[in-house]
Parts: sequence; structure tokens; C-alpha cells
Amino acid sequence: MTFSRELMRKGLHLAALVIPLGMLHLDGGPALVLLGVAASAALLGDWSRARSAWIQGVVMYLFGNLMRPGEFASVPGRLVVNGATWTLVSAFFLLLLFPARIAALSMVIFLLGDAASGLVGRRYGRISWRISDRTVEGTCAFWAFAVAVALIMPGTAIWIGIASALTAGAVEILPGPLNDNLQVPAAAALTVFLLELAVAAPSY
Repeated sequence: MTFSRELMRKGLHLAALVIPLGMLHLDGGPALVLLGVAASAALLGDWSRARSAWIQGVVMYLFGNLMRPGEFASVPGRLVVNGATWTLVSAFFLLLLFPARIAALSMVIFLLGDAASGLVGRRYGRISWRISDRTVEGTCAFWAFAVAVALIMPGTAIWIGIASALTAGAVEILPGPLNDNLQVPAAAALTVFLLELAVAAPSY
């Protein structure tokens, strides 16, 4: 994927910041329902394009330039879930399993950190991690933006937010087993949850 296409793709991450915003400003029930409907619709869309060449053609025409090669089915009829769908599924389960402020923080850390990592890594990345195709420069950009998020978002102790940001960036380096859009924000949320339990900060 060229840098210009990567830039367009990461622009979707900025648009997706409406998700954590909704988590914080809507009551838990309505937000969860909206995310559930959106995630279900996205999964249905991916299933439909795996079953219909016409729908696949429409999707390719509208969004093909923003999709990675791994988001296209290599075998006709095979279900392939794209990154946007994984993001919606991830947001739904985060809000289902964690308090809204933790779910929102982890989503912002992921959305901004991953965008920074992808752009900096693609343009300036020279040193690759041995265990994956991520670059050291991209990971440092992830950490920088994620820590900035932890410093400015309210509701979580700064040191816990920073630990969450650093953990999320480290998990992004690791290959699999889950899609990054699932495992990175999940790692961020779980870090906050466990550290707050350890110091008995909130009352869950």
C-alpha cells in the first residue's frame, strides 16, 4: 500500500474517534446497542461480499483503494473480515466487558497510536523488529501518541494510562494470534483494569 493510500486509510481512524466519544457521552445501554448493530451490519457485509461477486465488486469500487491485500478473499466464497469490521467488533466487546471510560481510553490509544505507527513506519521506518514486520520507528510513534492520550484523557491515573499505552504498543509488535484491532485495544483495557484492581482505585 502506497503512503498516500495509507494516509487515507488512517484518516478513517480519526473518523472512528466518534466511537469512544459515543461511549463516554451515551448511556451504556444505547451505546452498546448501537455498536452491536454496527458490528453486526459490518459482519453481514463481509459475509455478503464473500457470497456475492456483485457485492464484492461494489465494495472494491468504493473501498478497494483503502483495503489491504489480506482483506481480499484469496479463495472465492471465503469469509474475510476487514479492519473496519474488526474495529467495530472490538469496540462492542470492550464496552460490554469494561467500564465506558476504560473502553474509550483503550480505543483512543489504539486509534491514534496505530495511525501514527502506520504512517511513521511506512515513511520513516528503517529498523524492523525481528518477530514481525513492524518497525522500531513506527512503534516509537505509537508510544508517543498513546502516552499523550494517557496524559490528557481524564478518569484514569496518569501512570496507569501510560502503562496501558506502553503495553498496547508492545502488543502491536507481536504477530497474532488475533487481529491487531482486537488484541491491541484489549491489551490496553485489560492493563488499566488489572492495575486499578491491584491498587483498589475504582469500585467495580
